[in-house]
Amino acid sequence: MSLVVPQSAGELHVSAHLQIGLKAALIATVIFILTVISTDPVLTFACLIVLLAGAKLLWRSGEPPILFAAFFLQWLQVSLAVFHASFYGIELPELFKFTDGVVLATWLSLGDCSFLLAESALRSAVWATQLSPNSCWKSGSSA
Repeated sequence: MSLVVPQSAGELHVSAHLQIGLKAALIATVIFILTVISTDPVLTFACLIVLLAGAKLLWRSGEPPILFAAFFLQWLQVSLAVFHASFYGIELPELFKFTDGVVLATWLSLGDCSFLLAESALRSAVWATQLSPNSCWKSGSSA
């Protein structure tokens, strides 16, 4: 273990502020508001975080967003009931009166969305590193 001692006061300059972009601040504000007004804040927060992770990992610039679209449809099926119940101000089990375990089913489905998100992101990252412009298709070659 070593200790670094600065030689002059100029070396102690450390930036103590956190720079957050306008887009990130807007997203954080929306997540905070939706979580606070929800009837199940933890589940609502988890749904929104999984959506943000999906957008960040699957929607890349320069690529068609088909992976994100497939993920979004699955996420929408899972989380729409949470937002529907929050909109009407009722608990999730009250929305489905004849269904037991709807909260557990929502958590498990959200976990499944997270697993599919991680698997798709990992697979696309592996494909991106394994494929180079010269690895599969060579101009002028015949089969």
